Order: sequence, then structure tokens, then C-alpha cells
Amino acid sequence: MAKRGGWTLGVGAGVLGAVWAATGPVRAEVQPAVPSAPAGTATAGEKAVVKAADVKPDAPLKVTTDAALLASGKKVFLRNCSKCHGPKGDGKGEAASELKTKPRNFLKDPFQHGSSDEELFRTISEGIPKTDMQAWKDSLSEKARRAAIEYVKWLKAGSPKMGKA
Repeated sequence: MAKRGGWTLGVGAGVLGAVWAATGPVRAEVQPAVPSAPAGTATAGEKAVVKAADVKPDAPLKVTTDAALLASGKKVFLRNCSKCHGPKGDGKGEAASELKTKPRNFLKDPFQHGSSDEELFRTISEGIPKTDMQAWKDSLSEKARRAAIEYVKWLKAGSPKMGKA
């Protein structure tokens, strides 16, 4: 039997055969490095339609009480995000009606690609393919992107007074 990487191929095939016989075919899911657009998103010139099954449920948000961090995030948001998402985060920015994909309403819509800090960071950094959500990794520093995330989470949580920006 041939060896590869310390495994005997015959033994590996035998194990896979046993698993197949016991459970049927096994499918592995590979997560892309960059979030892909969910099924049903727009191609050029179409409006995107996101099905409820395509949206990950929001995890409970941990909202900062650091007023300085929220003020920094608000500044980044108003300068860079409000044109599409609106100054209140309601998805009603001045450019919203001209976009092929409706901007997220942070006050009521679930996050489309997850709500953990790292999922939000990836979405802001890489953008969302086949939508108008651009990548900000080349335009904003990591610190600015993370501050914007804290501000968006604060908006989503109903703008609690304890950390009012």
C-alpha cells in the first residue's frame, strides 16, 4: 500500500468506506475566505433579493460603554457609511435609492453575514460581492473599521444611554 503524509492510503480508503456504509455519503463544507453573496443576490442591473434562509441569525451583541470609542465610531460612520446606510443607520442614506442592493437598516434588519465582531469586521473589510457594499480595508484603518463596528452595534442595540456618543 502507498503511504502519503503518514497515512496508509489503503487504511484511509477502508475507513472512508466504513463511514460511507454506516452513514451514507459524507459532505464537507468549505467556508470561503471572503464571504460570498447569498443565493438570490443581484447581478448587474438587478435588485438583490435576500431570502430569510440566507441570513444568519444575529448572535447577542456585546455593546461597548466606552463613550470615546463610540464617538470615534460615529465619526467614521457619518463620514463613510451614512451616504448609503443613513445618518441614523436606518438604510435611508442619500444614495440608497440609487443602489442596486438596499443598504442594511441597522435598527431592524439582521446582519446578513453574521454578527460576531470578526464577521462584522470581515464584512466591512472585504465588502459583499455582487452588492453595493464595498470593501473598506484599503480606505479605512483597522482601528477605524473596529470603531465603526462598535458604533453600528450600539445603533442596533437601540443606542443605549450608558455609552451615548
